[in-house]
Amino acid sequence: MKTYWRILTYLSPYKWKIVLHAILVIISIIFLAVSIALLQPIVNLIFSEKSLLNTANLKVFSFDFMQYFNYWLNGIILEYGKLTALFSALTVIVICNLTGNIFKYLAGYFITYARTKLIEDLRRETFGKISGLQIAYFE
Repeated sequence: MKTYWRILTYLSPYKWKIVLHAILVIISIIFLAVSIALLQPIVNLIFSEKSLLNTANLKVFSFDFMQYFNYWLNGIILEYGKLTALFSALTVIVICNLTGNIFKYLAGYFITYARTKLIEDLRRETFGKISGLQIAYFE
């Protein structure tokens, strides 16, 4: 276990890259989870004939994202029809997926930078120690 703690001390110059990686991963997970959750209204739109939302239940300061999405989708259905609503909902899902994957890529970029620099620092220190040894050590 001491070996791992010693290796973790080498990560201290790159701690902000690792924190940024964690934040980007969380944002990526949120976008990808939202894109999966948005599939339910689309399935309801395709297979159901009833309205997606009762507008009387819509609260002004609610944080229920699905309720707002259903309200928006219901408005598009009433104004433009089901086909346009389906394309609009699919566009929102594709945009959420692309945004989540962009954040996932950026997270991978920052952790790869930290990992590469960590290995470079370890190799540099190992080379310095081996170069500092006397020739008699290798005989």
